Amino acid sequence: MIRRISTALLATLLALAAAAPAHAEDERVPEAQRHFEAGMAHFHLEEYDPAIDEWEKGYRIKPAPQFLYNIAQAYRLSRRPEKALTFYQKYLRLDPKARNRAECERHIAALTPIVEQQRRASEQPSTQPLTSMDSSPQPPPTGSTSATPPPTQPAPAGTDLTASARPADKPVYKKGWFWGVVAGGAVVVAGAVTLGVVLGSGGSHENSLPPARF
Repeated sequence: MIRRISTALLATLLALAAAAPAHAEDERVPEAQRHFEAGMAHFHLEEYDPAIDEWEKGYRIKPAPQFLYNIAQAYRLSRRPEKALTFYQKYLRLDPKARNRAECERHIAALTPIVEQQRRASEQPSTQPLTSMDSSPQPPPTGSTSATPPPTQPAPAGTDLTASARPADKPVYKKGWFWGVVAGGAVVVAGAVTLGVVLGSGGSHENSLPPARF
């Protein structure tokens, strides 16, 4: 009799122990769902930073892959390619058999050269010429006995002054640094155009978000 009671009690305890994690798991889902839906509302209003914040909170509660994908979408559409690339890659690592894997791989292929170009550009020295920020007159050299320059002697009559005249400055477009600045600006503009086209590309489907599957 005692043995039967002990066996029944043990079976009950094991059943409760098995049900406890599942119950705790179920309690996390509604809260994660609330963050997911709040992020969706911000996303559709193009409020990308609040959307990212909501999805990060939801992911900490329930680390579901779709949170990472949504964060990547928000970063891409808010023109932050490096962060977008990182989260697309994290999403595929967490869900390698994702139904939208082909779409993510297209985004990764488009974003990778942009991120590499930005990194190279950030490592390049500036092509802008240096200019003086101080327009005040310079003090006379140390040890000078007089700050007043000697009076200028008039040139003898008949002297050709054209030989000592200062030659006219070259037009700005003939100066070497000008074309360096133009070339650098062209690279920046081309990169910006490419970035805008890639980050804003894709049909409405590729700019949308999948439903939550917790």
